[in-house]
Amino acid sequence: MERPLVIQKHIQVELAAGRYFGPFTHVDLENLIGPFQTAPLGVVEKPSAPGSFCIIQDFSFNPDPSMPTSLNSQIDLDDFPCIWGFFDKVFKIIASTPEGTLAATFNVDSAYRQIPVHPDNQPHIVFMWGDDFYIDTRVPFGAASSNGLFARCGDLIMILYSRRGFSVVIKWVDDFLFIQFPLLPPQPPFFTAPFQEQDVYDYGRMLGWQWKPSKTHPYAPIFKYLGLEWNIPGCKVRIPCDKQQKYLMRTKSWLNSPSVALKDTEVLVGSLVHCAQVIPDGHPHLAGLICFLAAFNAAGRSRFSTRPPSPAALTDAKWWEVILSAPHEGLDIHSPPPAFANQGIHQRLHFLRLGRGHRRRIHVLAVDPEPMETRWSRHRMGGGSGC
Repeated sequence: MERPLVIQKHIQVELAAGRYFGPFTHVDLENLIGPFQTAPLGVVEKPSAPGSFCIIQDFSFNPDPSMPTSLNSQIDLDDFPCIWGFFDKVFKIIASTPEGTLAATFNVDSAYRQIPVHPDNQPHIVFMWGDDFYIDTRVPFGAASSNGLFARCGDLIMILYSRRGFSVVIKWVDDFLFIQFPLLPPQPPFFTAPFQEQDVYDYGRMLGWQWKPSKTHPYAPIFKYLGLEWNIPGCKVRIPCDKQQKYLMRTKSWLNSPSVALKDTEVLVGSLVHCAQVIPDGHPHLAGLICFLAAFNAAGRSRFSTRPPSPAALTDAKWWEVILSAPHEGLDIHSPPPAFANQGIHQRLHFLRLGRGHRRRIHVLAVDPEPMETRWSRHRMGGGSGC
């Protein structure tokens, strides 16, 4: 295991917070809670906070491929939908907002780790380090239902803030976007929002909801959400300069490799699909890459095996290299948004249990601009979760 000190520090933090109980020996823990299940560990550096790490348990690991014994293989994701604030929802709202509209973003403090796990499910998420075993009482990273567990509370919090009068509230996992319309009549050049950041904190404290102030971006006419920069008065949405450079370097690296890995191709395609939200001309230049990715998957290779890119995939990647090398002024925000099926994957929780089942199906949710109105469709895909 790489970064053992990160794991050890994580254990001490969880013990101090009262979220872990232990350590126990294998025999003592089995005598206490009966048969239990552990999962391999992984350490992932947080992209938004270099030097900080997220501990992930691989609940999809299956020691016997002939038997669906992993935790995630037994979770029915039909039980775990949640509300997502997609690109098209924000786009439509900004397209119709009055002059003086402001927006702020708030992040939940240790989002998953605030949500308790039902005691009946705790034997399935035991944390193992060396010969020591710990009972985990909170939602872990890596379980397919973790986002749904959090969403059971997060969706309600979003609704409560909206009904409290905080105008429009949208969320993406633990990132919440508050859009405030100006007081009438407006008093330019200062449009004071009806609520300020402290009001958001105060109401959250009353509800027992913990925000992380260090990640708050105060009310302003320009904000970042979904990895994009939204300019309300300018009616523009664009890729931030640092992210554009990051995606360009990722594309160049992929193009410079005579053989590419499945994992790297998945990351590249995901990045370019994200870019295509604000670069609509790029939609046709994803087909070759996506077909190559599908063929890669069909070959049944591991995520770290390699193969030469197809000519069509190379052509697409080179087109994106040129586009990402040029200044990006952004996409004009108007109504309706450009047609692009950019719905995301989501999961939802049933009560506070991890959920047990046999199907591996995820819903795709498209959110209408009207509050809490949703359109549902189904799409059969694989599950997972992350930091």
